[in-house]
Amino acid sequence: MEDRLDLIVAQNWALIGLLLTVVAMSIFCGVLNLRNMQANRRRNDDENKPEELWDKDDLSTLLALTEETLEKHPNRWNDLHYRALALRKLGRNSEARQLFEHVANVEPMLAEAAKTYITAIDDESSAKPAPTSGRSPP
Repeated sequence: MEDRLDLIVAQNWALIGLLLTVVAMSIFCGVLNLRNMQANRRRNDDENKPEELWDKDDLSTLLALTEETLEKHPNRWNDLHYRALALRKLGRNSEARQLFEHVANVEPMLAEAAKTYITAIDDESSAKPAPTSGRSPP
């Protein structure tokens, strides 16, 4: 009888050890998940920055930020899109057109909108009169 009681006590200690291991692993995984969530939140804040700058009409900062970001991540559609919008607003249509073409290739969800901008740029450039040399025609 005493042997059985010792066996039950040993099994209980083994179960307690197993439960403590599971609890420790759960806490460890929770800490790792918290760190990942914080990193994702920082990344999301960075991804939303161009939109915030566009809304504030801070085009120079937007262009500087997107240039830096696109050097590291050349296909980040959000930065491409807002950079193209800023360039277009500043009248740098040929640069904007190239970026809109890239946006259309990188992000299928924005392809139609990008093509609309490309068409508008093309229409504007074809509607502009050719530059003159300053003399009136004979």
